[in-house]
Amino acid sequence: NFILSEIGNRIPENICFHFEISADILTNKIIELFQNFPKGSCQLEIGIQSYNTDTLNAIDRHCNFEKLESNIAQLTEKGNIHIHTDLIAGLPYETLESFISSFNRAFRLKTHMLQLGFLKLLSGAAINENINEFAYTFKETPPYEIVSNKFLSNDELEIIRHCEKSLYKLYNSGRYMLTIDFLLKNTAFSPFELFRFFSDNFETDMISLKELTQNLYICFSPFCNAERLREVILCDLASIDANITLPEILKTYDKEYKRINKFYKFLLLMILVVIIIEFLQFITLSGSCDIDDLILNVIFHLLLTIEFQKHKALNSYLLILHD
Repeated sequence: NFILSEIGNRIPENICFHFEISADILTNKIIELFQNFPKGSCQLEIGIQSYNTDTLNAIDRHCNFEKLESNIAQLTEKGNIHIHTDLIAGLPYETLESFISSFNRAFRLKTHMLQLGFLKLLSGAAINENINEFAYTFKETPPYEIVSNKFLSNDELEIIRHCEKSLYKLYNSGRYMLTIDFLLKNTAFSPFELFRFFSDNFETDMISLKELTQNLYICFSPFCNAERLREVILCDLASIDANITLPEILKTYDKEYKRINKFYKFLLLMILVVIIIEFLQFITLSGSCDIDDLILNVIFHLLLTIEFQKHKALNSYLLILHD
């Protein structure tokens, strides 16, 4: 209440408050308070960690998943709060299969970001007491990230890391929200399978936005309506940068419209030729020449015809795109 009452007064309007919360214990009153924050002034970090109850019990955490999901739905409904949810790979009893299940369920909460973390060996953490029991191995250099345990091999952790890379590039970046939603509704991929498939087939590091967009289309166009996928990708790109250079594979041309444009350019060239002829006649005082007058008359009538056909082709193209 204090924060809300003082935003714009003792608290500058450009301040953003960041809270780490357990969403399942929020009361309706607290949710209502969050819903009253001005847009952009509040960010919530919600640590789910895992949907595996054995895993949560092992790290002494408890969660009412039904309440968690209901409260997150209310928090995201108004759109004024930026929300991150977190999962951690490498916790006790979390196999690759159960982690994928947790990922898919957490992703469907549709928060702004789903962050994947990897267990670190921290001094004083309770997990230190179970290193031998759960066959943990960690990297020997900071931040001492997990290498493997008895539930996840190093290769399985690499699968999760691969998924995390494309998750960050395609979803957490906010660039392809409509595209991801379209693919999940129009292909057989689950969320985890979608990001894993992309990372398995295309590089995600050190590539341009243009190349990333091209790869996204190439990767998934065989699994859905390619033209619809192209349109959705274009909508995503337009929402982040109207001046972006499109990959050639996403460009499309109406054949009739292209032919008319080509002829139109030819006519403009002829007009330039006539102007040059007229200019030369003027400076040389050589009088008029019937040929250039004839060309002008022909060009005028052709321009009227071509302009009409051009607009007709353009209108047809726009109708097709709209449909």
